[in-house]
Amino acid sequence: MKICIEGYVAFLDILGFSRIVANDSFHERFESYIDIIRSSIKIPGSSLEFEITSDSVVIYSRGLELKNLKNLVSAVSTISYRLLIEIQIPVRGSISAGKYWRFDSKDGHLMFSGAPIVDAVQYEKEQSWLGVLITPKTLEHVPELHDLHYLPQDIDDDEINSLKSKLPWPLLVWRHERIPFRTTRNISVDRLFAGIIVVPGPENCNTPEKLIAGLKKYIKKLRGLKLLAPYPETQQKYIATMYCLEQIKKRWERIISEDSWKN
Repeated sequence: MKICIEGYVAFLDILGFSRIVANDSFHERFESYIDIIRSSIKIPGSSLEFEITSDSVVIYSRGLELKNLKNLVSAVSTISYRLLIEIQIPVRGSISAGKYWRFDSKDGHLMFSGAPIVDAVQYEKEQSWLGVLITPKTLEHVPELHDLHYLPQDIDDDEINSLKSKLPWPLLVWRHERIPFRTTRNISVDRLFAGIIVVPGPENCNTPEKLIAGLKKYIKKLRGLKLLAPYPETQQKYIATMYCLEQIKKRWERIISEDSWKN
């Protein structure tokens, strides 16, 4: 059966999957891996579904309404956070949008096809760090996301009131100007992409204080895993990720320290 769907698609590469398979406690860790994904997409009012193929996860929503993107972003944020914190597995991925097809065969096989699938996979493969990017194609469908994610540099009462009215979006996404993209060894210039990323955070992360506490744990975990990375280029991926998350944490720490936020 062929079903045409319009919606949002997240493609996640589970970078530590080989460690799950090689670990003596494979069954226990694999069950935890599946449970984290299954429980994280159970958001009230959402219709998220997922499929797993070895080290890849596809999560998709039906419908292009903004609430569907928020549910998907919330799920991806929680999955990214919990996989790293609970079973030391980093995630890289992308979220795209548009029309795609789901094929269900009589013998139980399932396949996805369509432009957002290709787009999400392409952007996932291009990134050279540990993060989830919201692709430009998605922004074509939700241009308002440019405003929803904004964290002001200069704090005043009007800015604070506007920021509070947009929650939880500013806790879920962040504009990053230096997303590392893959390059070959004979190219000396870094390939840096400016885009909107999903911020990894604890489940039901609805306050800056909860996000800040979660980011501290996440960064500490990344710092420990960096020491286990076998090559300098692998360590650099951890460094680039920690740099970005430190910027997010510091900005929120500054915001909530302002009297205008406390009042």
